[in-house]
Amino acid sequence: MARALLAEMRSVLVEPNGHTYLALIDVYKTARDPDGAKHAWRHMREAGVRPVSPAVSSVMSVLAKKGDLSAAEELLQEARGLGLNPTTIWYNCLLDAAHIAGDADAAFRILSDMKAARATPDVISYNCALGALEAARRPASDRARLLQEMKSDGVAPNSLFLERHVCYALGLQFEQSTVTGADELRAKVQDLPAEVRQEALDAIYESSGSNVVQTKLVGALRNALERFSEPSRADVLPDKTETNVQSGDWVKVLGADSAMHPADATAFAMDMRCAFPYLRVIRLVPR
Repeated sequence: MARALLAEMRSVLVEPNGHTYLALIDVYKTARDPDGAKHAWRHMREAGVRPVSPAVSSVMSVLAKKGDLSAAEELLQEARGLGLNPTTIWYNCLLDAAHIAGDADAAFRILSDMKAARATPDVISYNCALGALEAARRPASDRARLLQEMKSDGVAPNSLFLERHVCYALGLQFEQSTVTGADELRAKVQDLPAEVRQEALDAIYESSGSNVVQTKLVGALRNALERFSEPSRADVLPDKTETNVQSGDWVKVLGADSAMHPADATAFAMDMRCAFPYLRVIRLVPR
């Protein structure tokens, strides 16, 4: 239908522009059709139409969802050659591709290239990079390196990043957790090395002093981890982990819920969807 519209426009002597092609490319993006998106891009270039920046990110996004990092990087270079300035969104698409491909070295390289191009990394950038390290099963030293870089860039974690960090540190499968109760959760963490448990707990405690909304999984993990930590540490920090936020299909945990303001719930849902659009579902359970 979209191609037919282009043909019809030309038949009445109306030439498509960059925004017309953006609409066509977005059709393929929605359908997750990289071949269609690449075809539309080539058709636009052959027609001599200058692309708009969102068209670049749309094609890169659909390529990233297939883990095709090389094709996404080639497109970025082509767009730069056309005089378009790279954006944070472009580089986030590359980092998403690195995550899906499990290419941790590429994630570090892309972050460096991103800053050299004066595109500012955000929490989505670092969430994708952390996912790449997790997928590649990189050691704690690489995770610490990434976290230090994130801190140096002044990027604060969000709910999704915190949950990924904690699960990665503990060796839990972030997207496939099936914990059904507090006892099982404690059983999963009790035999872990003390330094592993402490890293996860420190990340949770650090978020307690910020505005990060902690998911039910993070709250349940805090309760489990504090059973094996120094009592004085847990006593001096407030418990801000009880929320109505669930991790959807990833995990079901026990624990009392407190009311969450509808506006906060909506903001959290949008944050999750924007940070990780290909996850299946984020459920918010109202009381």
